[in-house]
Amino acid sequence: MLGGHGGEREGHANLARPLRSVVEHDHVRIVQPPQLSVGNVGITDPLDQLTARRRHPRRGEPTVDHRAQIEVVHVDHRTPPLTRRLTRRRPAPGKPSQGAGKAVAGGPALSVGQTGGVEEARRFVIQQHDATRLHWDLRLEHEGVLLSWALPRGVPWNPKENRLAVQTEDHSLDFLDREGDDFDGRFGAGRSTQWDTGTYELHKIEPSKDDPTGAPVKLVVTLHGRRVSGKYSLFSMRGSRDWLIHRMDPPDDEHRKPVPIGVRPMIATPGEMPVDSPSDWSYETRWNGIRAIVTDDTGRVLITGADAADISIHFPEIRRIGRALGHREVILDGMIVPVDPTTGTVLHDRAGLTRRLNITSDSGARNAAKTAPVVFMAFDILWIEGRPITDLPWELRRRQLDDLRLDGPGWRTSPSLSVDEAYGAIDAETGIVAKRRDSVYTIDRPTPDWIDTA
Repeated sequence: MLGGHGGEREGHANLARPLRSVVEHDHVRIVQPPQLSVGNVGITDPLDQLTARRRHPRRGEPTVDHRAQIEVVHVDHRTPPLTRRLTRRRPAPGKPSQGAGKAVAGGPALSVGQTGGVEEARRFVIQQHDATRLHWDLRLEHEGVLLSWALPRGVPWNPKENRLAVQTEDHSLDFLDREGDDFDGRFGAGRSTQWDTGTYELHKIEPSKDDPTGAPVKLVVTLHGRRVSGKYSLFSMRGSRDWLIHRMDPPDDEHRKPVPIGVRPMIATPGEMPVDSPSDWSYETRWNGIRAIVTDDTGRVLITGADAADISIHFPEIRRIGRALGHREVILDGMIVPVDPTTGTVLHDRAGLTRRLNITSDSGARNAAKTAPVVFMAFDILWIEGRPITDLPWELRRRQLDDLRLDGPGWRTSPSLSVDEAYGAIDAETGIVAKRRDSVYTIDRPTPDWIDTA
């Protein structure tokens, strides 16, 4: 597992077919792959257990080969902190209704069409909240307040996936356009920014039969935002604060696919620095560390090694990259390298990396992140927002990577070197990886388009 771009691989049972794309004029039309290799990853997070129950059969039921179906299994070793018990505010007794689709205590669900009136445009906002745990707050304007939910995984785009929505207390309408740090200290620490805003249609609101205040237990809405648009259902699970949010209509992009898990990296070929057509090549430092694939699925980060094994637990400082990526779906290729805890200078400490891999507890990994920190040096991007981009030339993939501006405490972008800098590094006995600017990314296969000069 320790090594350079070539990595140290174990086994070849899960060879992934290369992803394909078709280039048309100045645009790229991505053709989805027939299959990707997916590792066997268990579900350890309580939030994932909620949304994955239907995918995992009970005892005695037939099993399904999830890998063949590119089944998405998310892993996050952090414990969700959304355990605050908030008191939900209700309108004062006798307050008149201010819109169609009102929930009637103890009565049946009403829809907008049943009222016979024309509903005024209702506003909504989705705020990205960088609190103890990154999440997104969905707020719907209704009867003078904002009905609110915390979404640890954001708003789903896939109708086949339900996501957790933790109901919080109603907020004032001021929160429709408020941003900043910790607001007034009542709703959790951390910076909150507007991620999306717009209007919505309320199709249905179903009141609780057991709550005398008529608190809603299900809503059906259509969101019209800059980033999110579509019909969604929000419903309480057994009347608790734990709700689910489900997309009811097809995704806006019919070709979009879930993020694959357990992709194996491309392998560089050992060799000498290319001497012909040097302008056709790009050069990077050959980092000595652990070859790793970082998969971010809307804030949930999984780190796998060159053999697709899950190594997330060992590197909590890298898992926080989800805060930098936000509401994105990306797969990054790179190297985990040790750094000096004071200066941040990259070190060549193979023994230190081995000790990090031998740590098996969350607390031990967190302590090691302070005394023997590491950094993920990203040097390629394979997937972005539901599409593989492995068939794009390296030069275009590099632009996508640079656009992410990865520069944080546990992650950086590996810098490109000029020809003179590359030869200077070789003279200083530092390894170099030369990459053809027009090269595609072939998953889990060696390639002559990447030359490891170590």
